[in-house]
Amino acid sequence: MSILDDVTYGNWSTSLDDVNYGKMPENFRGQVERYLRNGNPPGGFLEAVIGNDLMGAINRADKDAADNLKAIVGWFYWEAPGGSWGSKKAFDAMIAGKGYEGMKANQALAKTGG
Repeated sequence: MSILDDVTYGNWSTSLDDVNYGKMPENFRGQVERYLRNGNPPGGFLEAVIGNDLMGAINRADKDAADNLKAIVGWFYWEAPGGSWGSKKAFDAMIAGKGYEGMKANQALAKTGG
């Protein structure tokens, strides 16, 4: 099973347009959306959160990040596609695969033999 399969497994939509960013604190939304969509690495704090590294997240957090840690973690748990977070492996796969859109395009190319 590929990371893309994990992202689309179960009840998750095959479109990131359906992901609700409304509960993600506003000043982190752009980084998170670019990470999910295109595999753009976010800052070190979000990288640690996404990779499930609590000590790293706390060590990298500024006041705003620390104040929003609970909301950010909750958003990933409840809103982010499965397979896109929760371990360093998931984070690295999203970056290497150029995010959900890149992995989706690569998967389509592989199916056509291109």
